[in-house]
Amino acid sequence: MEGKTLFRYYVTIEAENEMTARQTMFARYKDKWSFSYNEDQFESSIAKYHLTELERIIQDQPVKSA
Repeated sequence: MEGKTLFRYYVTIEAENEMTARQTMFARYKDKWSFSYNEDQFESSIAKYHLTELERIIQDQPVKSA
C-alpha cells in the first residue's frame, strides 16, 4: 500500500507480550507506524474513528533482531 494514506487503518498483532508485538511491527513495517496500544485501550477507537483493519499478524515464534 505504498504511497497511500493509511490513517484510517490499523494492524492487529497477537503476541505473547507488548515487546514481541513491537518487534513484530518493526520487522514488518520498519518505522512507518506511530503508536501501539493494547486491546483494552484501542477497542473503543475502532468504531469511534471508523477504522479498518489492514492486517492481522499472529506471532507464534520469537522475532529475530535486525
